[in-house]
Amino acid sequence: MIFSKHFSILSSLLFLVVFDLFSQTIQNLDSLENKLKTEQTDINTLKMYFKKLDSLTSEDIGAKEIVGNWIILNCRNKEKESIKVQAMQLLARNYYVVGNYTKATELFEETLATGIENEYHETKCKAFLGLAMTFYQTEQFDKQKDYVNKSLDLAEKFNYKKGIANAKLYIASVLAENDQQVNKDTFNLVFKILDECLLLWNELNDTAMLIHTYTETGQHYADYNYFDSALSTIRRAEPLILANSNKYSASYYYFMTGKIFFQKALANKKNVSDLNKAINYFNSCIPIAQKENNKKTEAWCYDWLSASYKNLGNYEQAYMFLEKYSYLYGSLVSENNFKQLASVEHKYEILKKEKEILDLNSVNKQKAIINKILIGSGILLLLLSLLVYRNFRIKQKLQQAKIAELEKDKQLLAIDAMLKGQEEERSRIAKDLHDGLGGMLSGTKLSFMNMKENLVLTPENATLFDKSLSMLDNTIGDLRKVAHNLMPEALVKYGLVEALRDFCDTVQSSTNFKIIYQPFGENRKLTNTAEVFIYRIIQELVNNAVKHADAKQIIVQLTTSSNKMTITVEDDGKGFDATLSANRKGDGLDNIKYRVQYFNGSIDTVTSPGNGTSVNIELIA
Repeated sequence: MIFSKHFSILSSLLFLVVFDLFSQTIQNLDSLENKLKTEQTDINTLKMYFKKLDSLTSEDIGAKEIVGNWIILNCRNKEKESIKVQAMQLLARNYYVVGNYTKATELFEETLATGIENEYHETKCKAFLGLAMTFYQTEQFDKQKDYVNKSLDLAEKFNYKKGIANAKLYIASVLAENDQQVNKDTFNLVFKILDECLLLWNELNDTAMLIHTYTETGQHYADYNYFDSALSTIRRAEPLILANSNKYSASYYYFMTGKIFFQKALANKKNVSDLNKAINYFNSCIPIAQKENNKKTEAWCYDWLSASYKNLGNYEQAYMFLEKYSYLYGSLVSENNFKQLASVEHKYEILKKEKEILDLNSVNKQKAIINKILIGSGILLLLLSLLVYRNFRIKQKLQQAKIAELEKDKQLLAIDAMLKGQEEERSRIAKDLHDGLGGMLSGTKLSFMNMKENLVLTPENATLFDKSLSMLDNTIGDLRKVAHNLMPEALVKYGLVEALRDFCDTVQSSTNFKIIYQPFGENRKLTNTAEVFIYRIIQELVNNAVKHADAKQIIVQLTTSSNKMTITVEDDGKGFDATLSANRKGDGLDNIKYRVQYFNGSIDTVTSPGNGTSVNIELIA
């Protein structure tokens, strides 16, 4: 792979990029801090900076902290309080997005403590909902439920329709996510709430939330396996996206539609048409995501394209998109780590400046502080660099595991085709022998018997004639045995358990061996392929014991549980040295191994010279 081959070169380049990024980020943030120190703090200037704060993305964590804290610090009177609570709200949401739930909780609660309910009910509805989401992420589910109800109650009290819709949309998502047993009442409640949300967004003419709710509703239908409803619902978002192509993101819509087609395909036994439709939507999503610079959605598309091609059996394309996903996801991880490093470095620079100002009269103390900061920063950089490398190695291992899984799937398909081909050929030959050659021999015997009645034979010739008919009878009997061994009728008519009983009785009656057959557990029906493969395994093991073990008694046990089959074939024969036989090759042993591998099973052979042989096999069937 390109990424792994050139990792040593990229490592050096990445460190250069990191240091350059640090210097640029720190310089920009310092410039922003210096500019704010000289800014006026009148209400119009604060409103202007609030708009800038609102326009920053969650990735601009350093700039958001500086601007947000500056606004909060300078909103000290009643006139500016509204701007203050909105700034706290924005900062809290940003901390939630980047996963800093402690700071998010502190700011959401501070928002609730500021101002009176009548004036700031919209902001407080959002704060209650933000706390509910934060408590859900930290698995405090009682608090989560309490705060989402507070948000809904407050919104309904003031008829704040956007707050009502937001709270209900969140409630529906949590209900659907936790409905693991597919409860009918929960299902009906989820989609009743989602319909209420859609009515509210239509009433508010909020196109962005309409698109989002249609997409989420479609995904929930797909999670419940209602794929037609999922597709008809999510497609209601498409005309809204096309009519507002410059305002709203289209990549998420195309990705989610592709995902629904993929889920539908798997639910319908890897339906090729649906898999191809999923591939088309993922391919449509990629250029849009690239245009929007939405690398996360682009990476998702590569991952799901790999899975789609794997299920189509196109392993070359699956591997190619798996590489693309791995490379892009790795770059996203590195990029996020660089931003965190820049933020940490900036905090250390602020700390250094504060220490310099406080200790201007103590040069030695100043040098000690600087040295500590440099050492701490160096250690921190080293640790975070190790984290970047560790994340890369983890992703690489995951990728290798996926490739190994694809290879294993290919091997199993080849084994499946080979073994099924063998059984089909056995069945064909058995039918030809029984119906064709067997019928001809029976007809020949009948013809000879008719001839005998019309011929005058001497006693000696009559004896020879009868002997010939007897030999013909034996030939017909041997032919039937061969046909029966190739494809036993009992297996087709009565199933695996009775077919094995018939096989053991036949072997015992035609040899000097005592064969004890013991079926245990559930009497459940397996697939035709599974029954034939298990029959062949036991047939091969018994035949090996009869031919090579020189035994007096053979025990055959078949144990059936809900998802597993256990086979034991044991004899009291002469045994053998397992270490010497490990390298022996034979079609019979190879066929047993192939069939066990087909079931993801295991073989355990216990034997030694003079102590008999016990073969234990576990199959997932």
